[in-house]
Amino acid sequence: MASKDEKIQDTATTINAVARQPTKESFIPIGHISLDSKNVEAEHLDLDLPSGNIFWIKTFYIRQHIQGQGIGRAAMDEVESMAVREPLNARILMLDTVQKDDQKREEFANATYGGIPKSTNEDWYSRRGYRLIKTVQNYYRVEDKNGKVWDTKTVFMRKDIAGPDYK
Repeated sequence: MASKDEKIQDTATTINAVARQPTKESFIPIGHISLDSKNVEAEHLDLDLPSGNIFWIKTFYIRQHIQGQGIGRAAMDEVESMAVREPLNARILMLDTVQKDDQKREEFANATYGGIPKSTNEDWYSRRGYRLIKTVQNYYRVEDKNGKVWDTKTVFMRKDIAGPDYK
């Protein structure tokens, strides 16, 4: 992830599965969100998912100094809306994040987030309709800025976004 003021270059070759020519212009991102058709690293976890029409929300972040302004909510609203439309036609969205008790653990939170968050990622996603389906110990190797590797749990969450009961 880029530092607060580090510029990156536009290299995206597609947007909404439509080909585009990257501008190569430099900019400072406010965050990132990815909608992926696969999560190869999670395939061995026996998440009991149906085949097809499943997409993963990955690498989602909003820069800490601008959190709480509705940008994350707007990004999730848009990615969920895009997922159900052509050409993706998603029925299930999946994501993973740090388990809420780990995220609130003072020593870990100070070392990795700069403090205990007001709301955990897991709670935020739960309020958006995602439900916990599995917890995995040390799924990610979490290393802080000082090189300490933390013992953490990752939660896998699911949201059914299309079908007879989805509105």
